[in-house]
Amino acid sequence: MGILKGKDTALEHIEKSKLAFLATLSEVTKGPSESAVPPKDHFTLKFDRKSIQSLKGRVYENMKEYTYVQLGEGIPACFNSKGAETGLINPTKPPVPIVGRQYVACIYDDLKIIDCLIEISRNEIDNLVKIANARRKSVV
Repeated sequence: MGILKGKDTALEHIEKSKLAFLATLSEVTKGPSESAVPPKDHFTLKFDRKSIQSLKGRVYENMKEYTYVQLGEGIPACFNSKGAETGLINPTKPPVPIVGRQYVACIYDDLKIIDCLIEISRNEIDNLVKIANARRKSVV
């Protein structure tokens, strides 16, 4: 899976998560790519502690960095219209985490591994937090 986008996608994944939070990414370290088919890119992510807003579960002080793995660059399964004419295939480049952007991090099992990373635009943040908090209170 690669980086997803949008409030609706985030809300869907928050429901499936053990822990979910919204934060500004402060540091990204790209690790070695795994030579699988398709390849997998490994990242270590750190978030600005002051910007963290819990959406489900609780983020503790000792939770400082997380591992994130996504599918790396690969060849698409079908030709695009231009490729069909020329016989060329353009490899796909998945988006990478970018410092300074807002993300929802969803963790399903291991508290050190982000299973799903969703980029959120600034104009969606207030509504996302409001809906996530309302859902959390209705469960309690």
